[in-house]
Amino acid sequence: MLSELFAELIIDSDDCHADNRLNLNCTNLYMYAPLDQSPRWFLDDNLYHNKSDNNTREIVQNRAAFAYLQGDYITAMDIYFHLLENETKTGSCNSIFALIDSIIRCGLKIAPIHGPQLFLLLQKQHALVSTYDEQLQYWAQSLEVHASLPNNDYLRNAILLCANVDLPEFWISISKNAPDLCANLRIGSLCRAVCILEKLLPSKGGCFNSHDLKLMKIKLQNLCNKEKLSEAKAAVCIDLVGSEKAKANRPSLCKNILKDKKAEDVVILEFIHRFYWLFTDVSHQIVSVMLQLS
Repeated sequence: MLSELFAELIIDSDDCHADNRLNLNCTNLYMYAPLDQSPRWFLDDNLYHNKSDNNTREIVQNRAAFAYLQGDYITAMDIYFHLLENETKTGSCNSIFALIDSIIRCGLKIAPIHGPQLFLLLQKQHALVSTYDEQLQYWAQSLEVHASLPNNDYLRNAILLCANVDLPEFWISISKNAPDLCANLRIGSLCRAVCILEKLLPSKGGCFNSHDLKLMKIKLQNLCNKEKLSEAKAAVCIDLVGSEKAKANRPSLCKNILKDKKAEDVVILEFIHRFYWLFTDVSHQIVSVMLQLS
C-alpha cells in the first residue's frame, strides 16, 4: 500500500547537494556554562561580561535591593545614586522617579542624610509625578520624610491621602501630628481610624492587631469623654455606620493628578467641607495657616 502511494515520488539530487545542506552550529561543550539559578545569582561579578546595558542595569538594581534588605543602606544608596546619574541622561520620568524614591528610602534609614538633602530629593520627586499611583506614593513618602521634622506639609499631605484612599494609617498620622489646639482634629481622626478598622477593613488585621485597636480605643477615651466621642462619631463616621450600601459608597474626593498647590487646595477645602466638625473648634484663619491654604 505504501509502495503504491510513494511510487511516483522523485527526489531531485540537487536538493541533496552538499553545498545546500543546512549548516548546524553545535555547542562547544567546553564553552557551555549552565544558567545560575541560585538565590544570589546577581552577585556574580562575571555577569557583567557580554551583557547588554539593560541586563547590566537589572543586575545592579538587584544588588541595590539586596543591600537594602541586608541593612547595608549606604551601599544601596550609593548604587541607586550611580544608577540615577546614568538614568538622568536617557531614562524616563517614571524610572527616575522610582530611583529617587529608593534613594529617599535609604536616606530615611541613615542618620547623616536627612533634613535638607531629603527635602531636596522630595522636591525633585514631586516634579516627576506623572501618574495617580506615583502621586499617592509621593504623598506617602513625604509623610516618612516629614515625620522626623513635622510641619504643615505633613498635615497637608496626610489630608490629601485621606481624601484619596481613606486608610486608617493616614487618619492616625493626622491625629498624631495635629496641633494641640486642634482637639477635634485629633479626636475625630483617631475615631474614624478606629471605625474603619472595625467596620470596613477586617483584612487590616495583619497591620493592626486587636491589641493595637484596644490601645487606640483607650487613647480615644483619654482624649475625650463619652459625649464628645459620640459627637465625633456622628460627625466624622456617619458614612461608615449603617447599611452595606453606605459602606460600599464611601466616596473619594479626588482621583486625579494634582500637579500644583492650587489643585491641592481645592481637594483640601472639599475635605474640610466634608469633615467640617474636625475644624469647628479653631478659627478659619488658624486652619488656613496650618494647612497653608492660599
